Amino acid sequence: MTTLHSEGKAAREGLVTCRLSERDIPACVAMAQESFSDFQGNPETVTQWFEARIIRNPWQPLLDGIGVGIRKAGELVAFRAMFAQPWWINGQETVVAFAAHTAVDQAYRGQGLGFALVEASSSFAGLTGSTSAGTATQKIYAKQGFVPVGGDGNGFHQCRVGYAGSLHRRVGGTAARVLGRLLDLTLDARWARIRTSARGEFRPIERCDHEVDRLWANVQAEESSCLLRSARYLNWRVFDEPTCDLRLGSFRDRTGKLRALAAWATLDFPEGVRCAVLRDVLVCRSDEEAVRGLFAELLLYWRRDGFTWARFEVSSTALEGLYREMGLDAVHSHGNRYWIHAHPSLDSEIADDWFRSGLDGDYFDCGSR
Repeated sequence: MTTLHSEGKAAREGLVTCRLSERDIPACVAMAQESFSDFQGNPETVTQWFEARIIRNPWQPLLDGIGVGIRKAGELVAFRAMFAQPWWINGQETVVAFAAHTAVDQAYRGQGLGFALVEASSSFAGLTGSTSAGTATQKIYAKQGFVPVGGDGNGFHQCRVGYAGSLHRRVGGTAARVLGRLLDLTLDARWARIRTSARGEFRPIERCDHEVDRLWANVQAEESSCLLRSARYLNWRVFDEPTCDLRLGSFRDRTGKLRALAAWATLDFPEGVRCAVLRDVLVCRSDEEAVRGLFAELLLYWRRDGFTWARFEVSSTALEGLYREMGLDAVHSHGNRYWIHAHPSLDSEIADDWFRSGLDGDYFDCGSR
């Protein structure tokens, strides 16, 4: 442990930074429960996250600990959990330590401990980051040498998928289907722009195998920086140790060849309105037909499944052009929520071309993010 050297009141005597181990998890759970109203009376959510993303994380042993903390007289008064993500960058495999939640004991708030935790996390690993930086936190990251990756904004987009789902409760089943189909024709006209000869089939999958590894091998050859989405990783993240309800689907062409994958979550709203939240796509940049075929079939699949809206939380330089061509609405953002700290510093081309997936980060309440 080291004496805390940071801005403002946080540098007062007696506060020390430290690296946390699994022994500190119960204290972290208790502090998170007190700090966030969603978890008061429900510590299981936080406990299960630590178990899935830290204790049973195959890549966590590659990091020195589970996060950073601040102690006063040996007692933990603030923490920042860091979980390992396997990463592909500049032709090599490594790990990125991503921040989950930062929590500070109520008695020590307003003393700069949050700033100190970000500072301590910057040296936690060669690559550290956060995918949820708010407007105020972005200024802290900038001061600590973090850089925004993938663009100036978040790169999120959204669109309407269909009308039948939202009409169902208003006008009844049969009428909703008939009227919904008529209104859906206006959406079909927009989507016609991305239809190609690579028509195929999109369907959910329940396990990843060697086919996914072959697809990943082709994808990684074209990416400068992205989450390492092997079959092993996707099985762990989506099926074996999920922290929210994720669905995974495959796009196959007419010959049956696997050309792309997509992962999404579901948000439910009043009046039977459902929103599909695209969290990740695995497809080769150069395979334009597969990219277009994936999105064309995925939108139709979501419509058939009763979704009204879709939100796209996957961003890259290649996808930005497709989103514009599809006529998707850009979601306004206050700066970029995605920041990375690297030792040595990131090459600007890699930072700009960073593939931002909705699976990169993960949080105690990740189902709502």
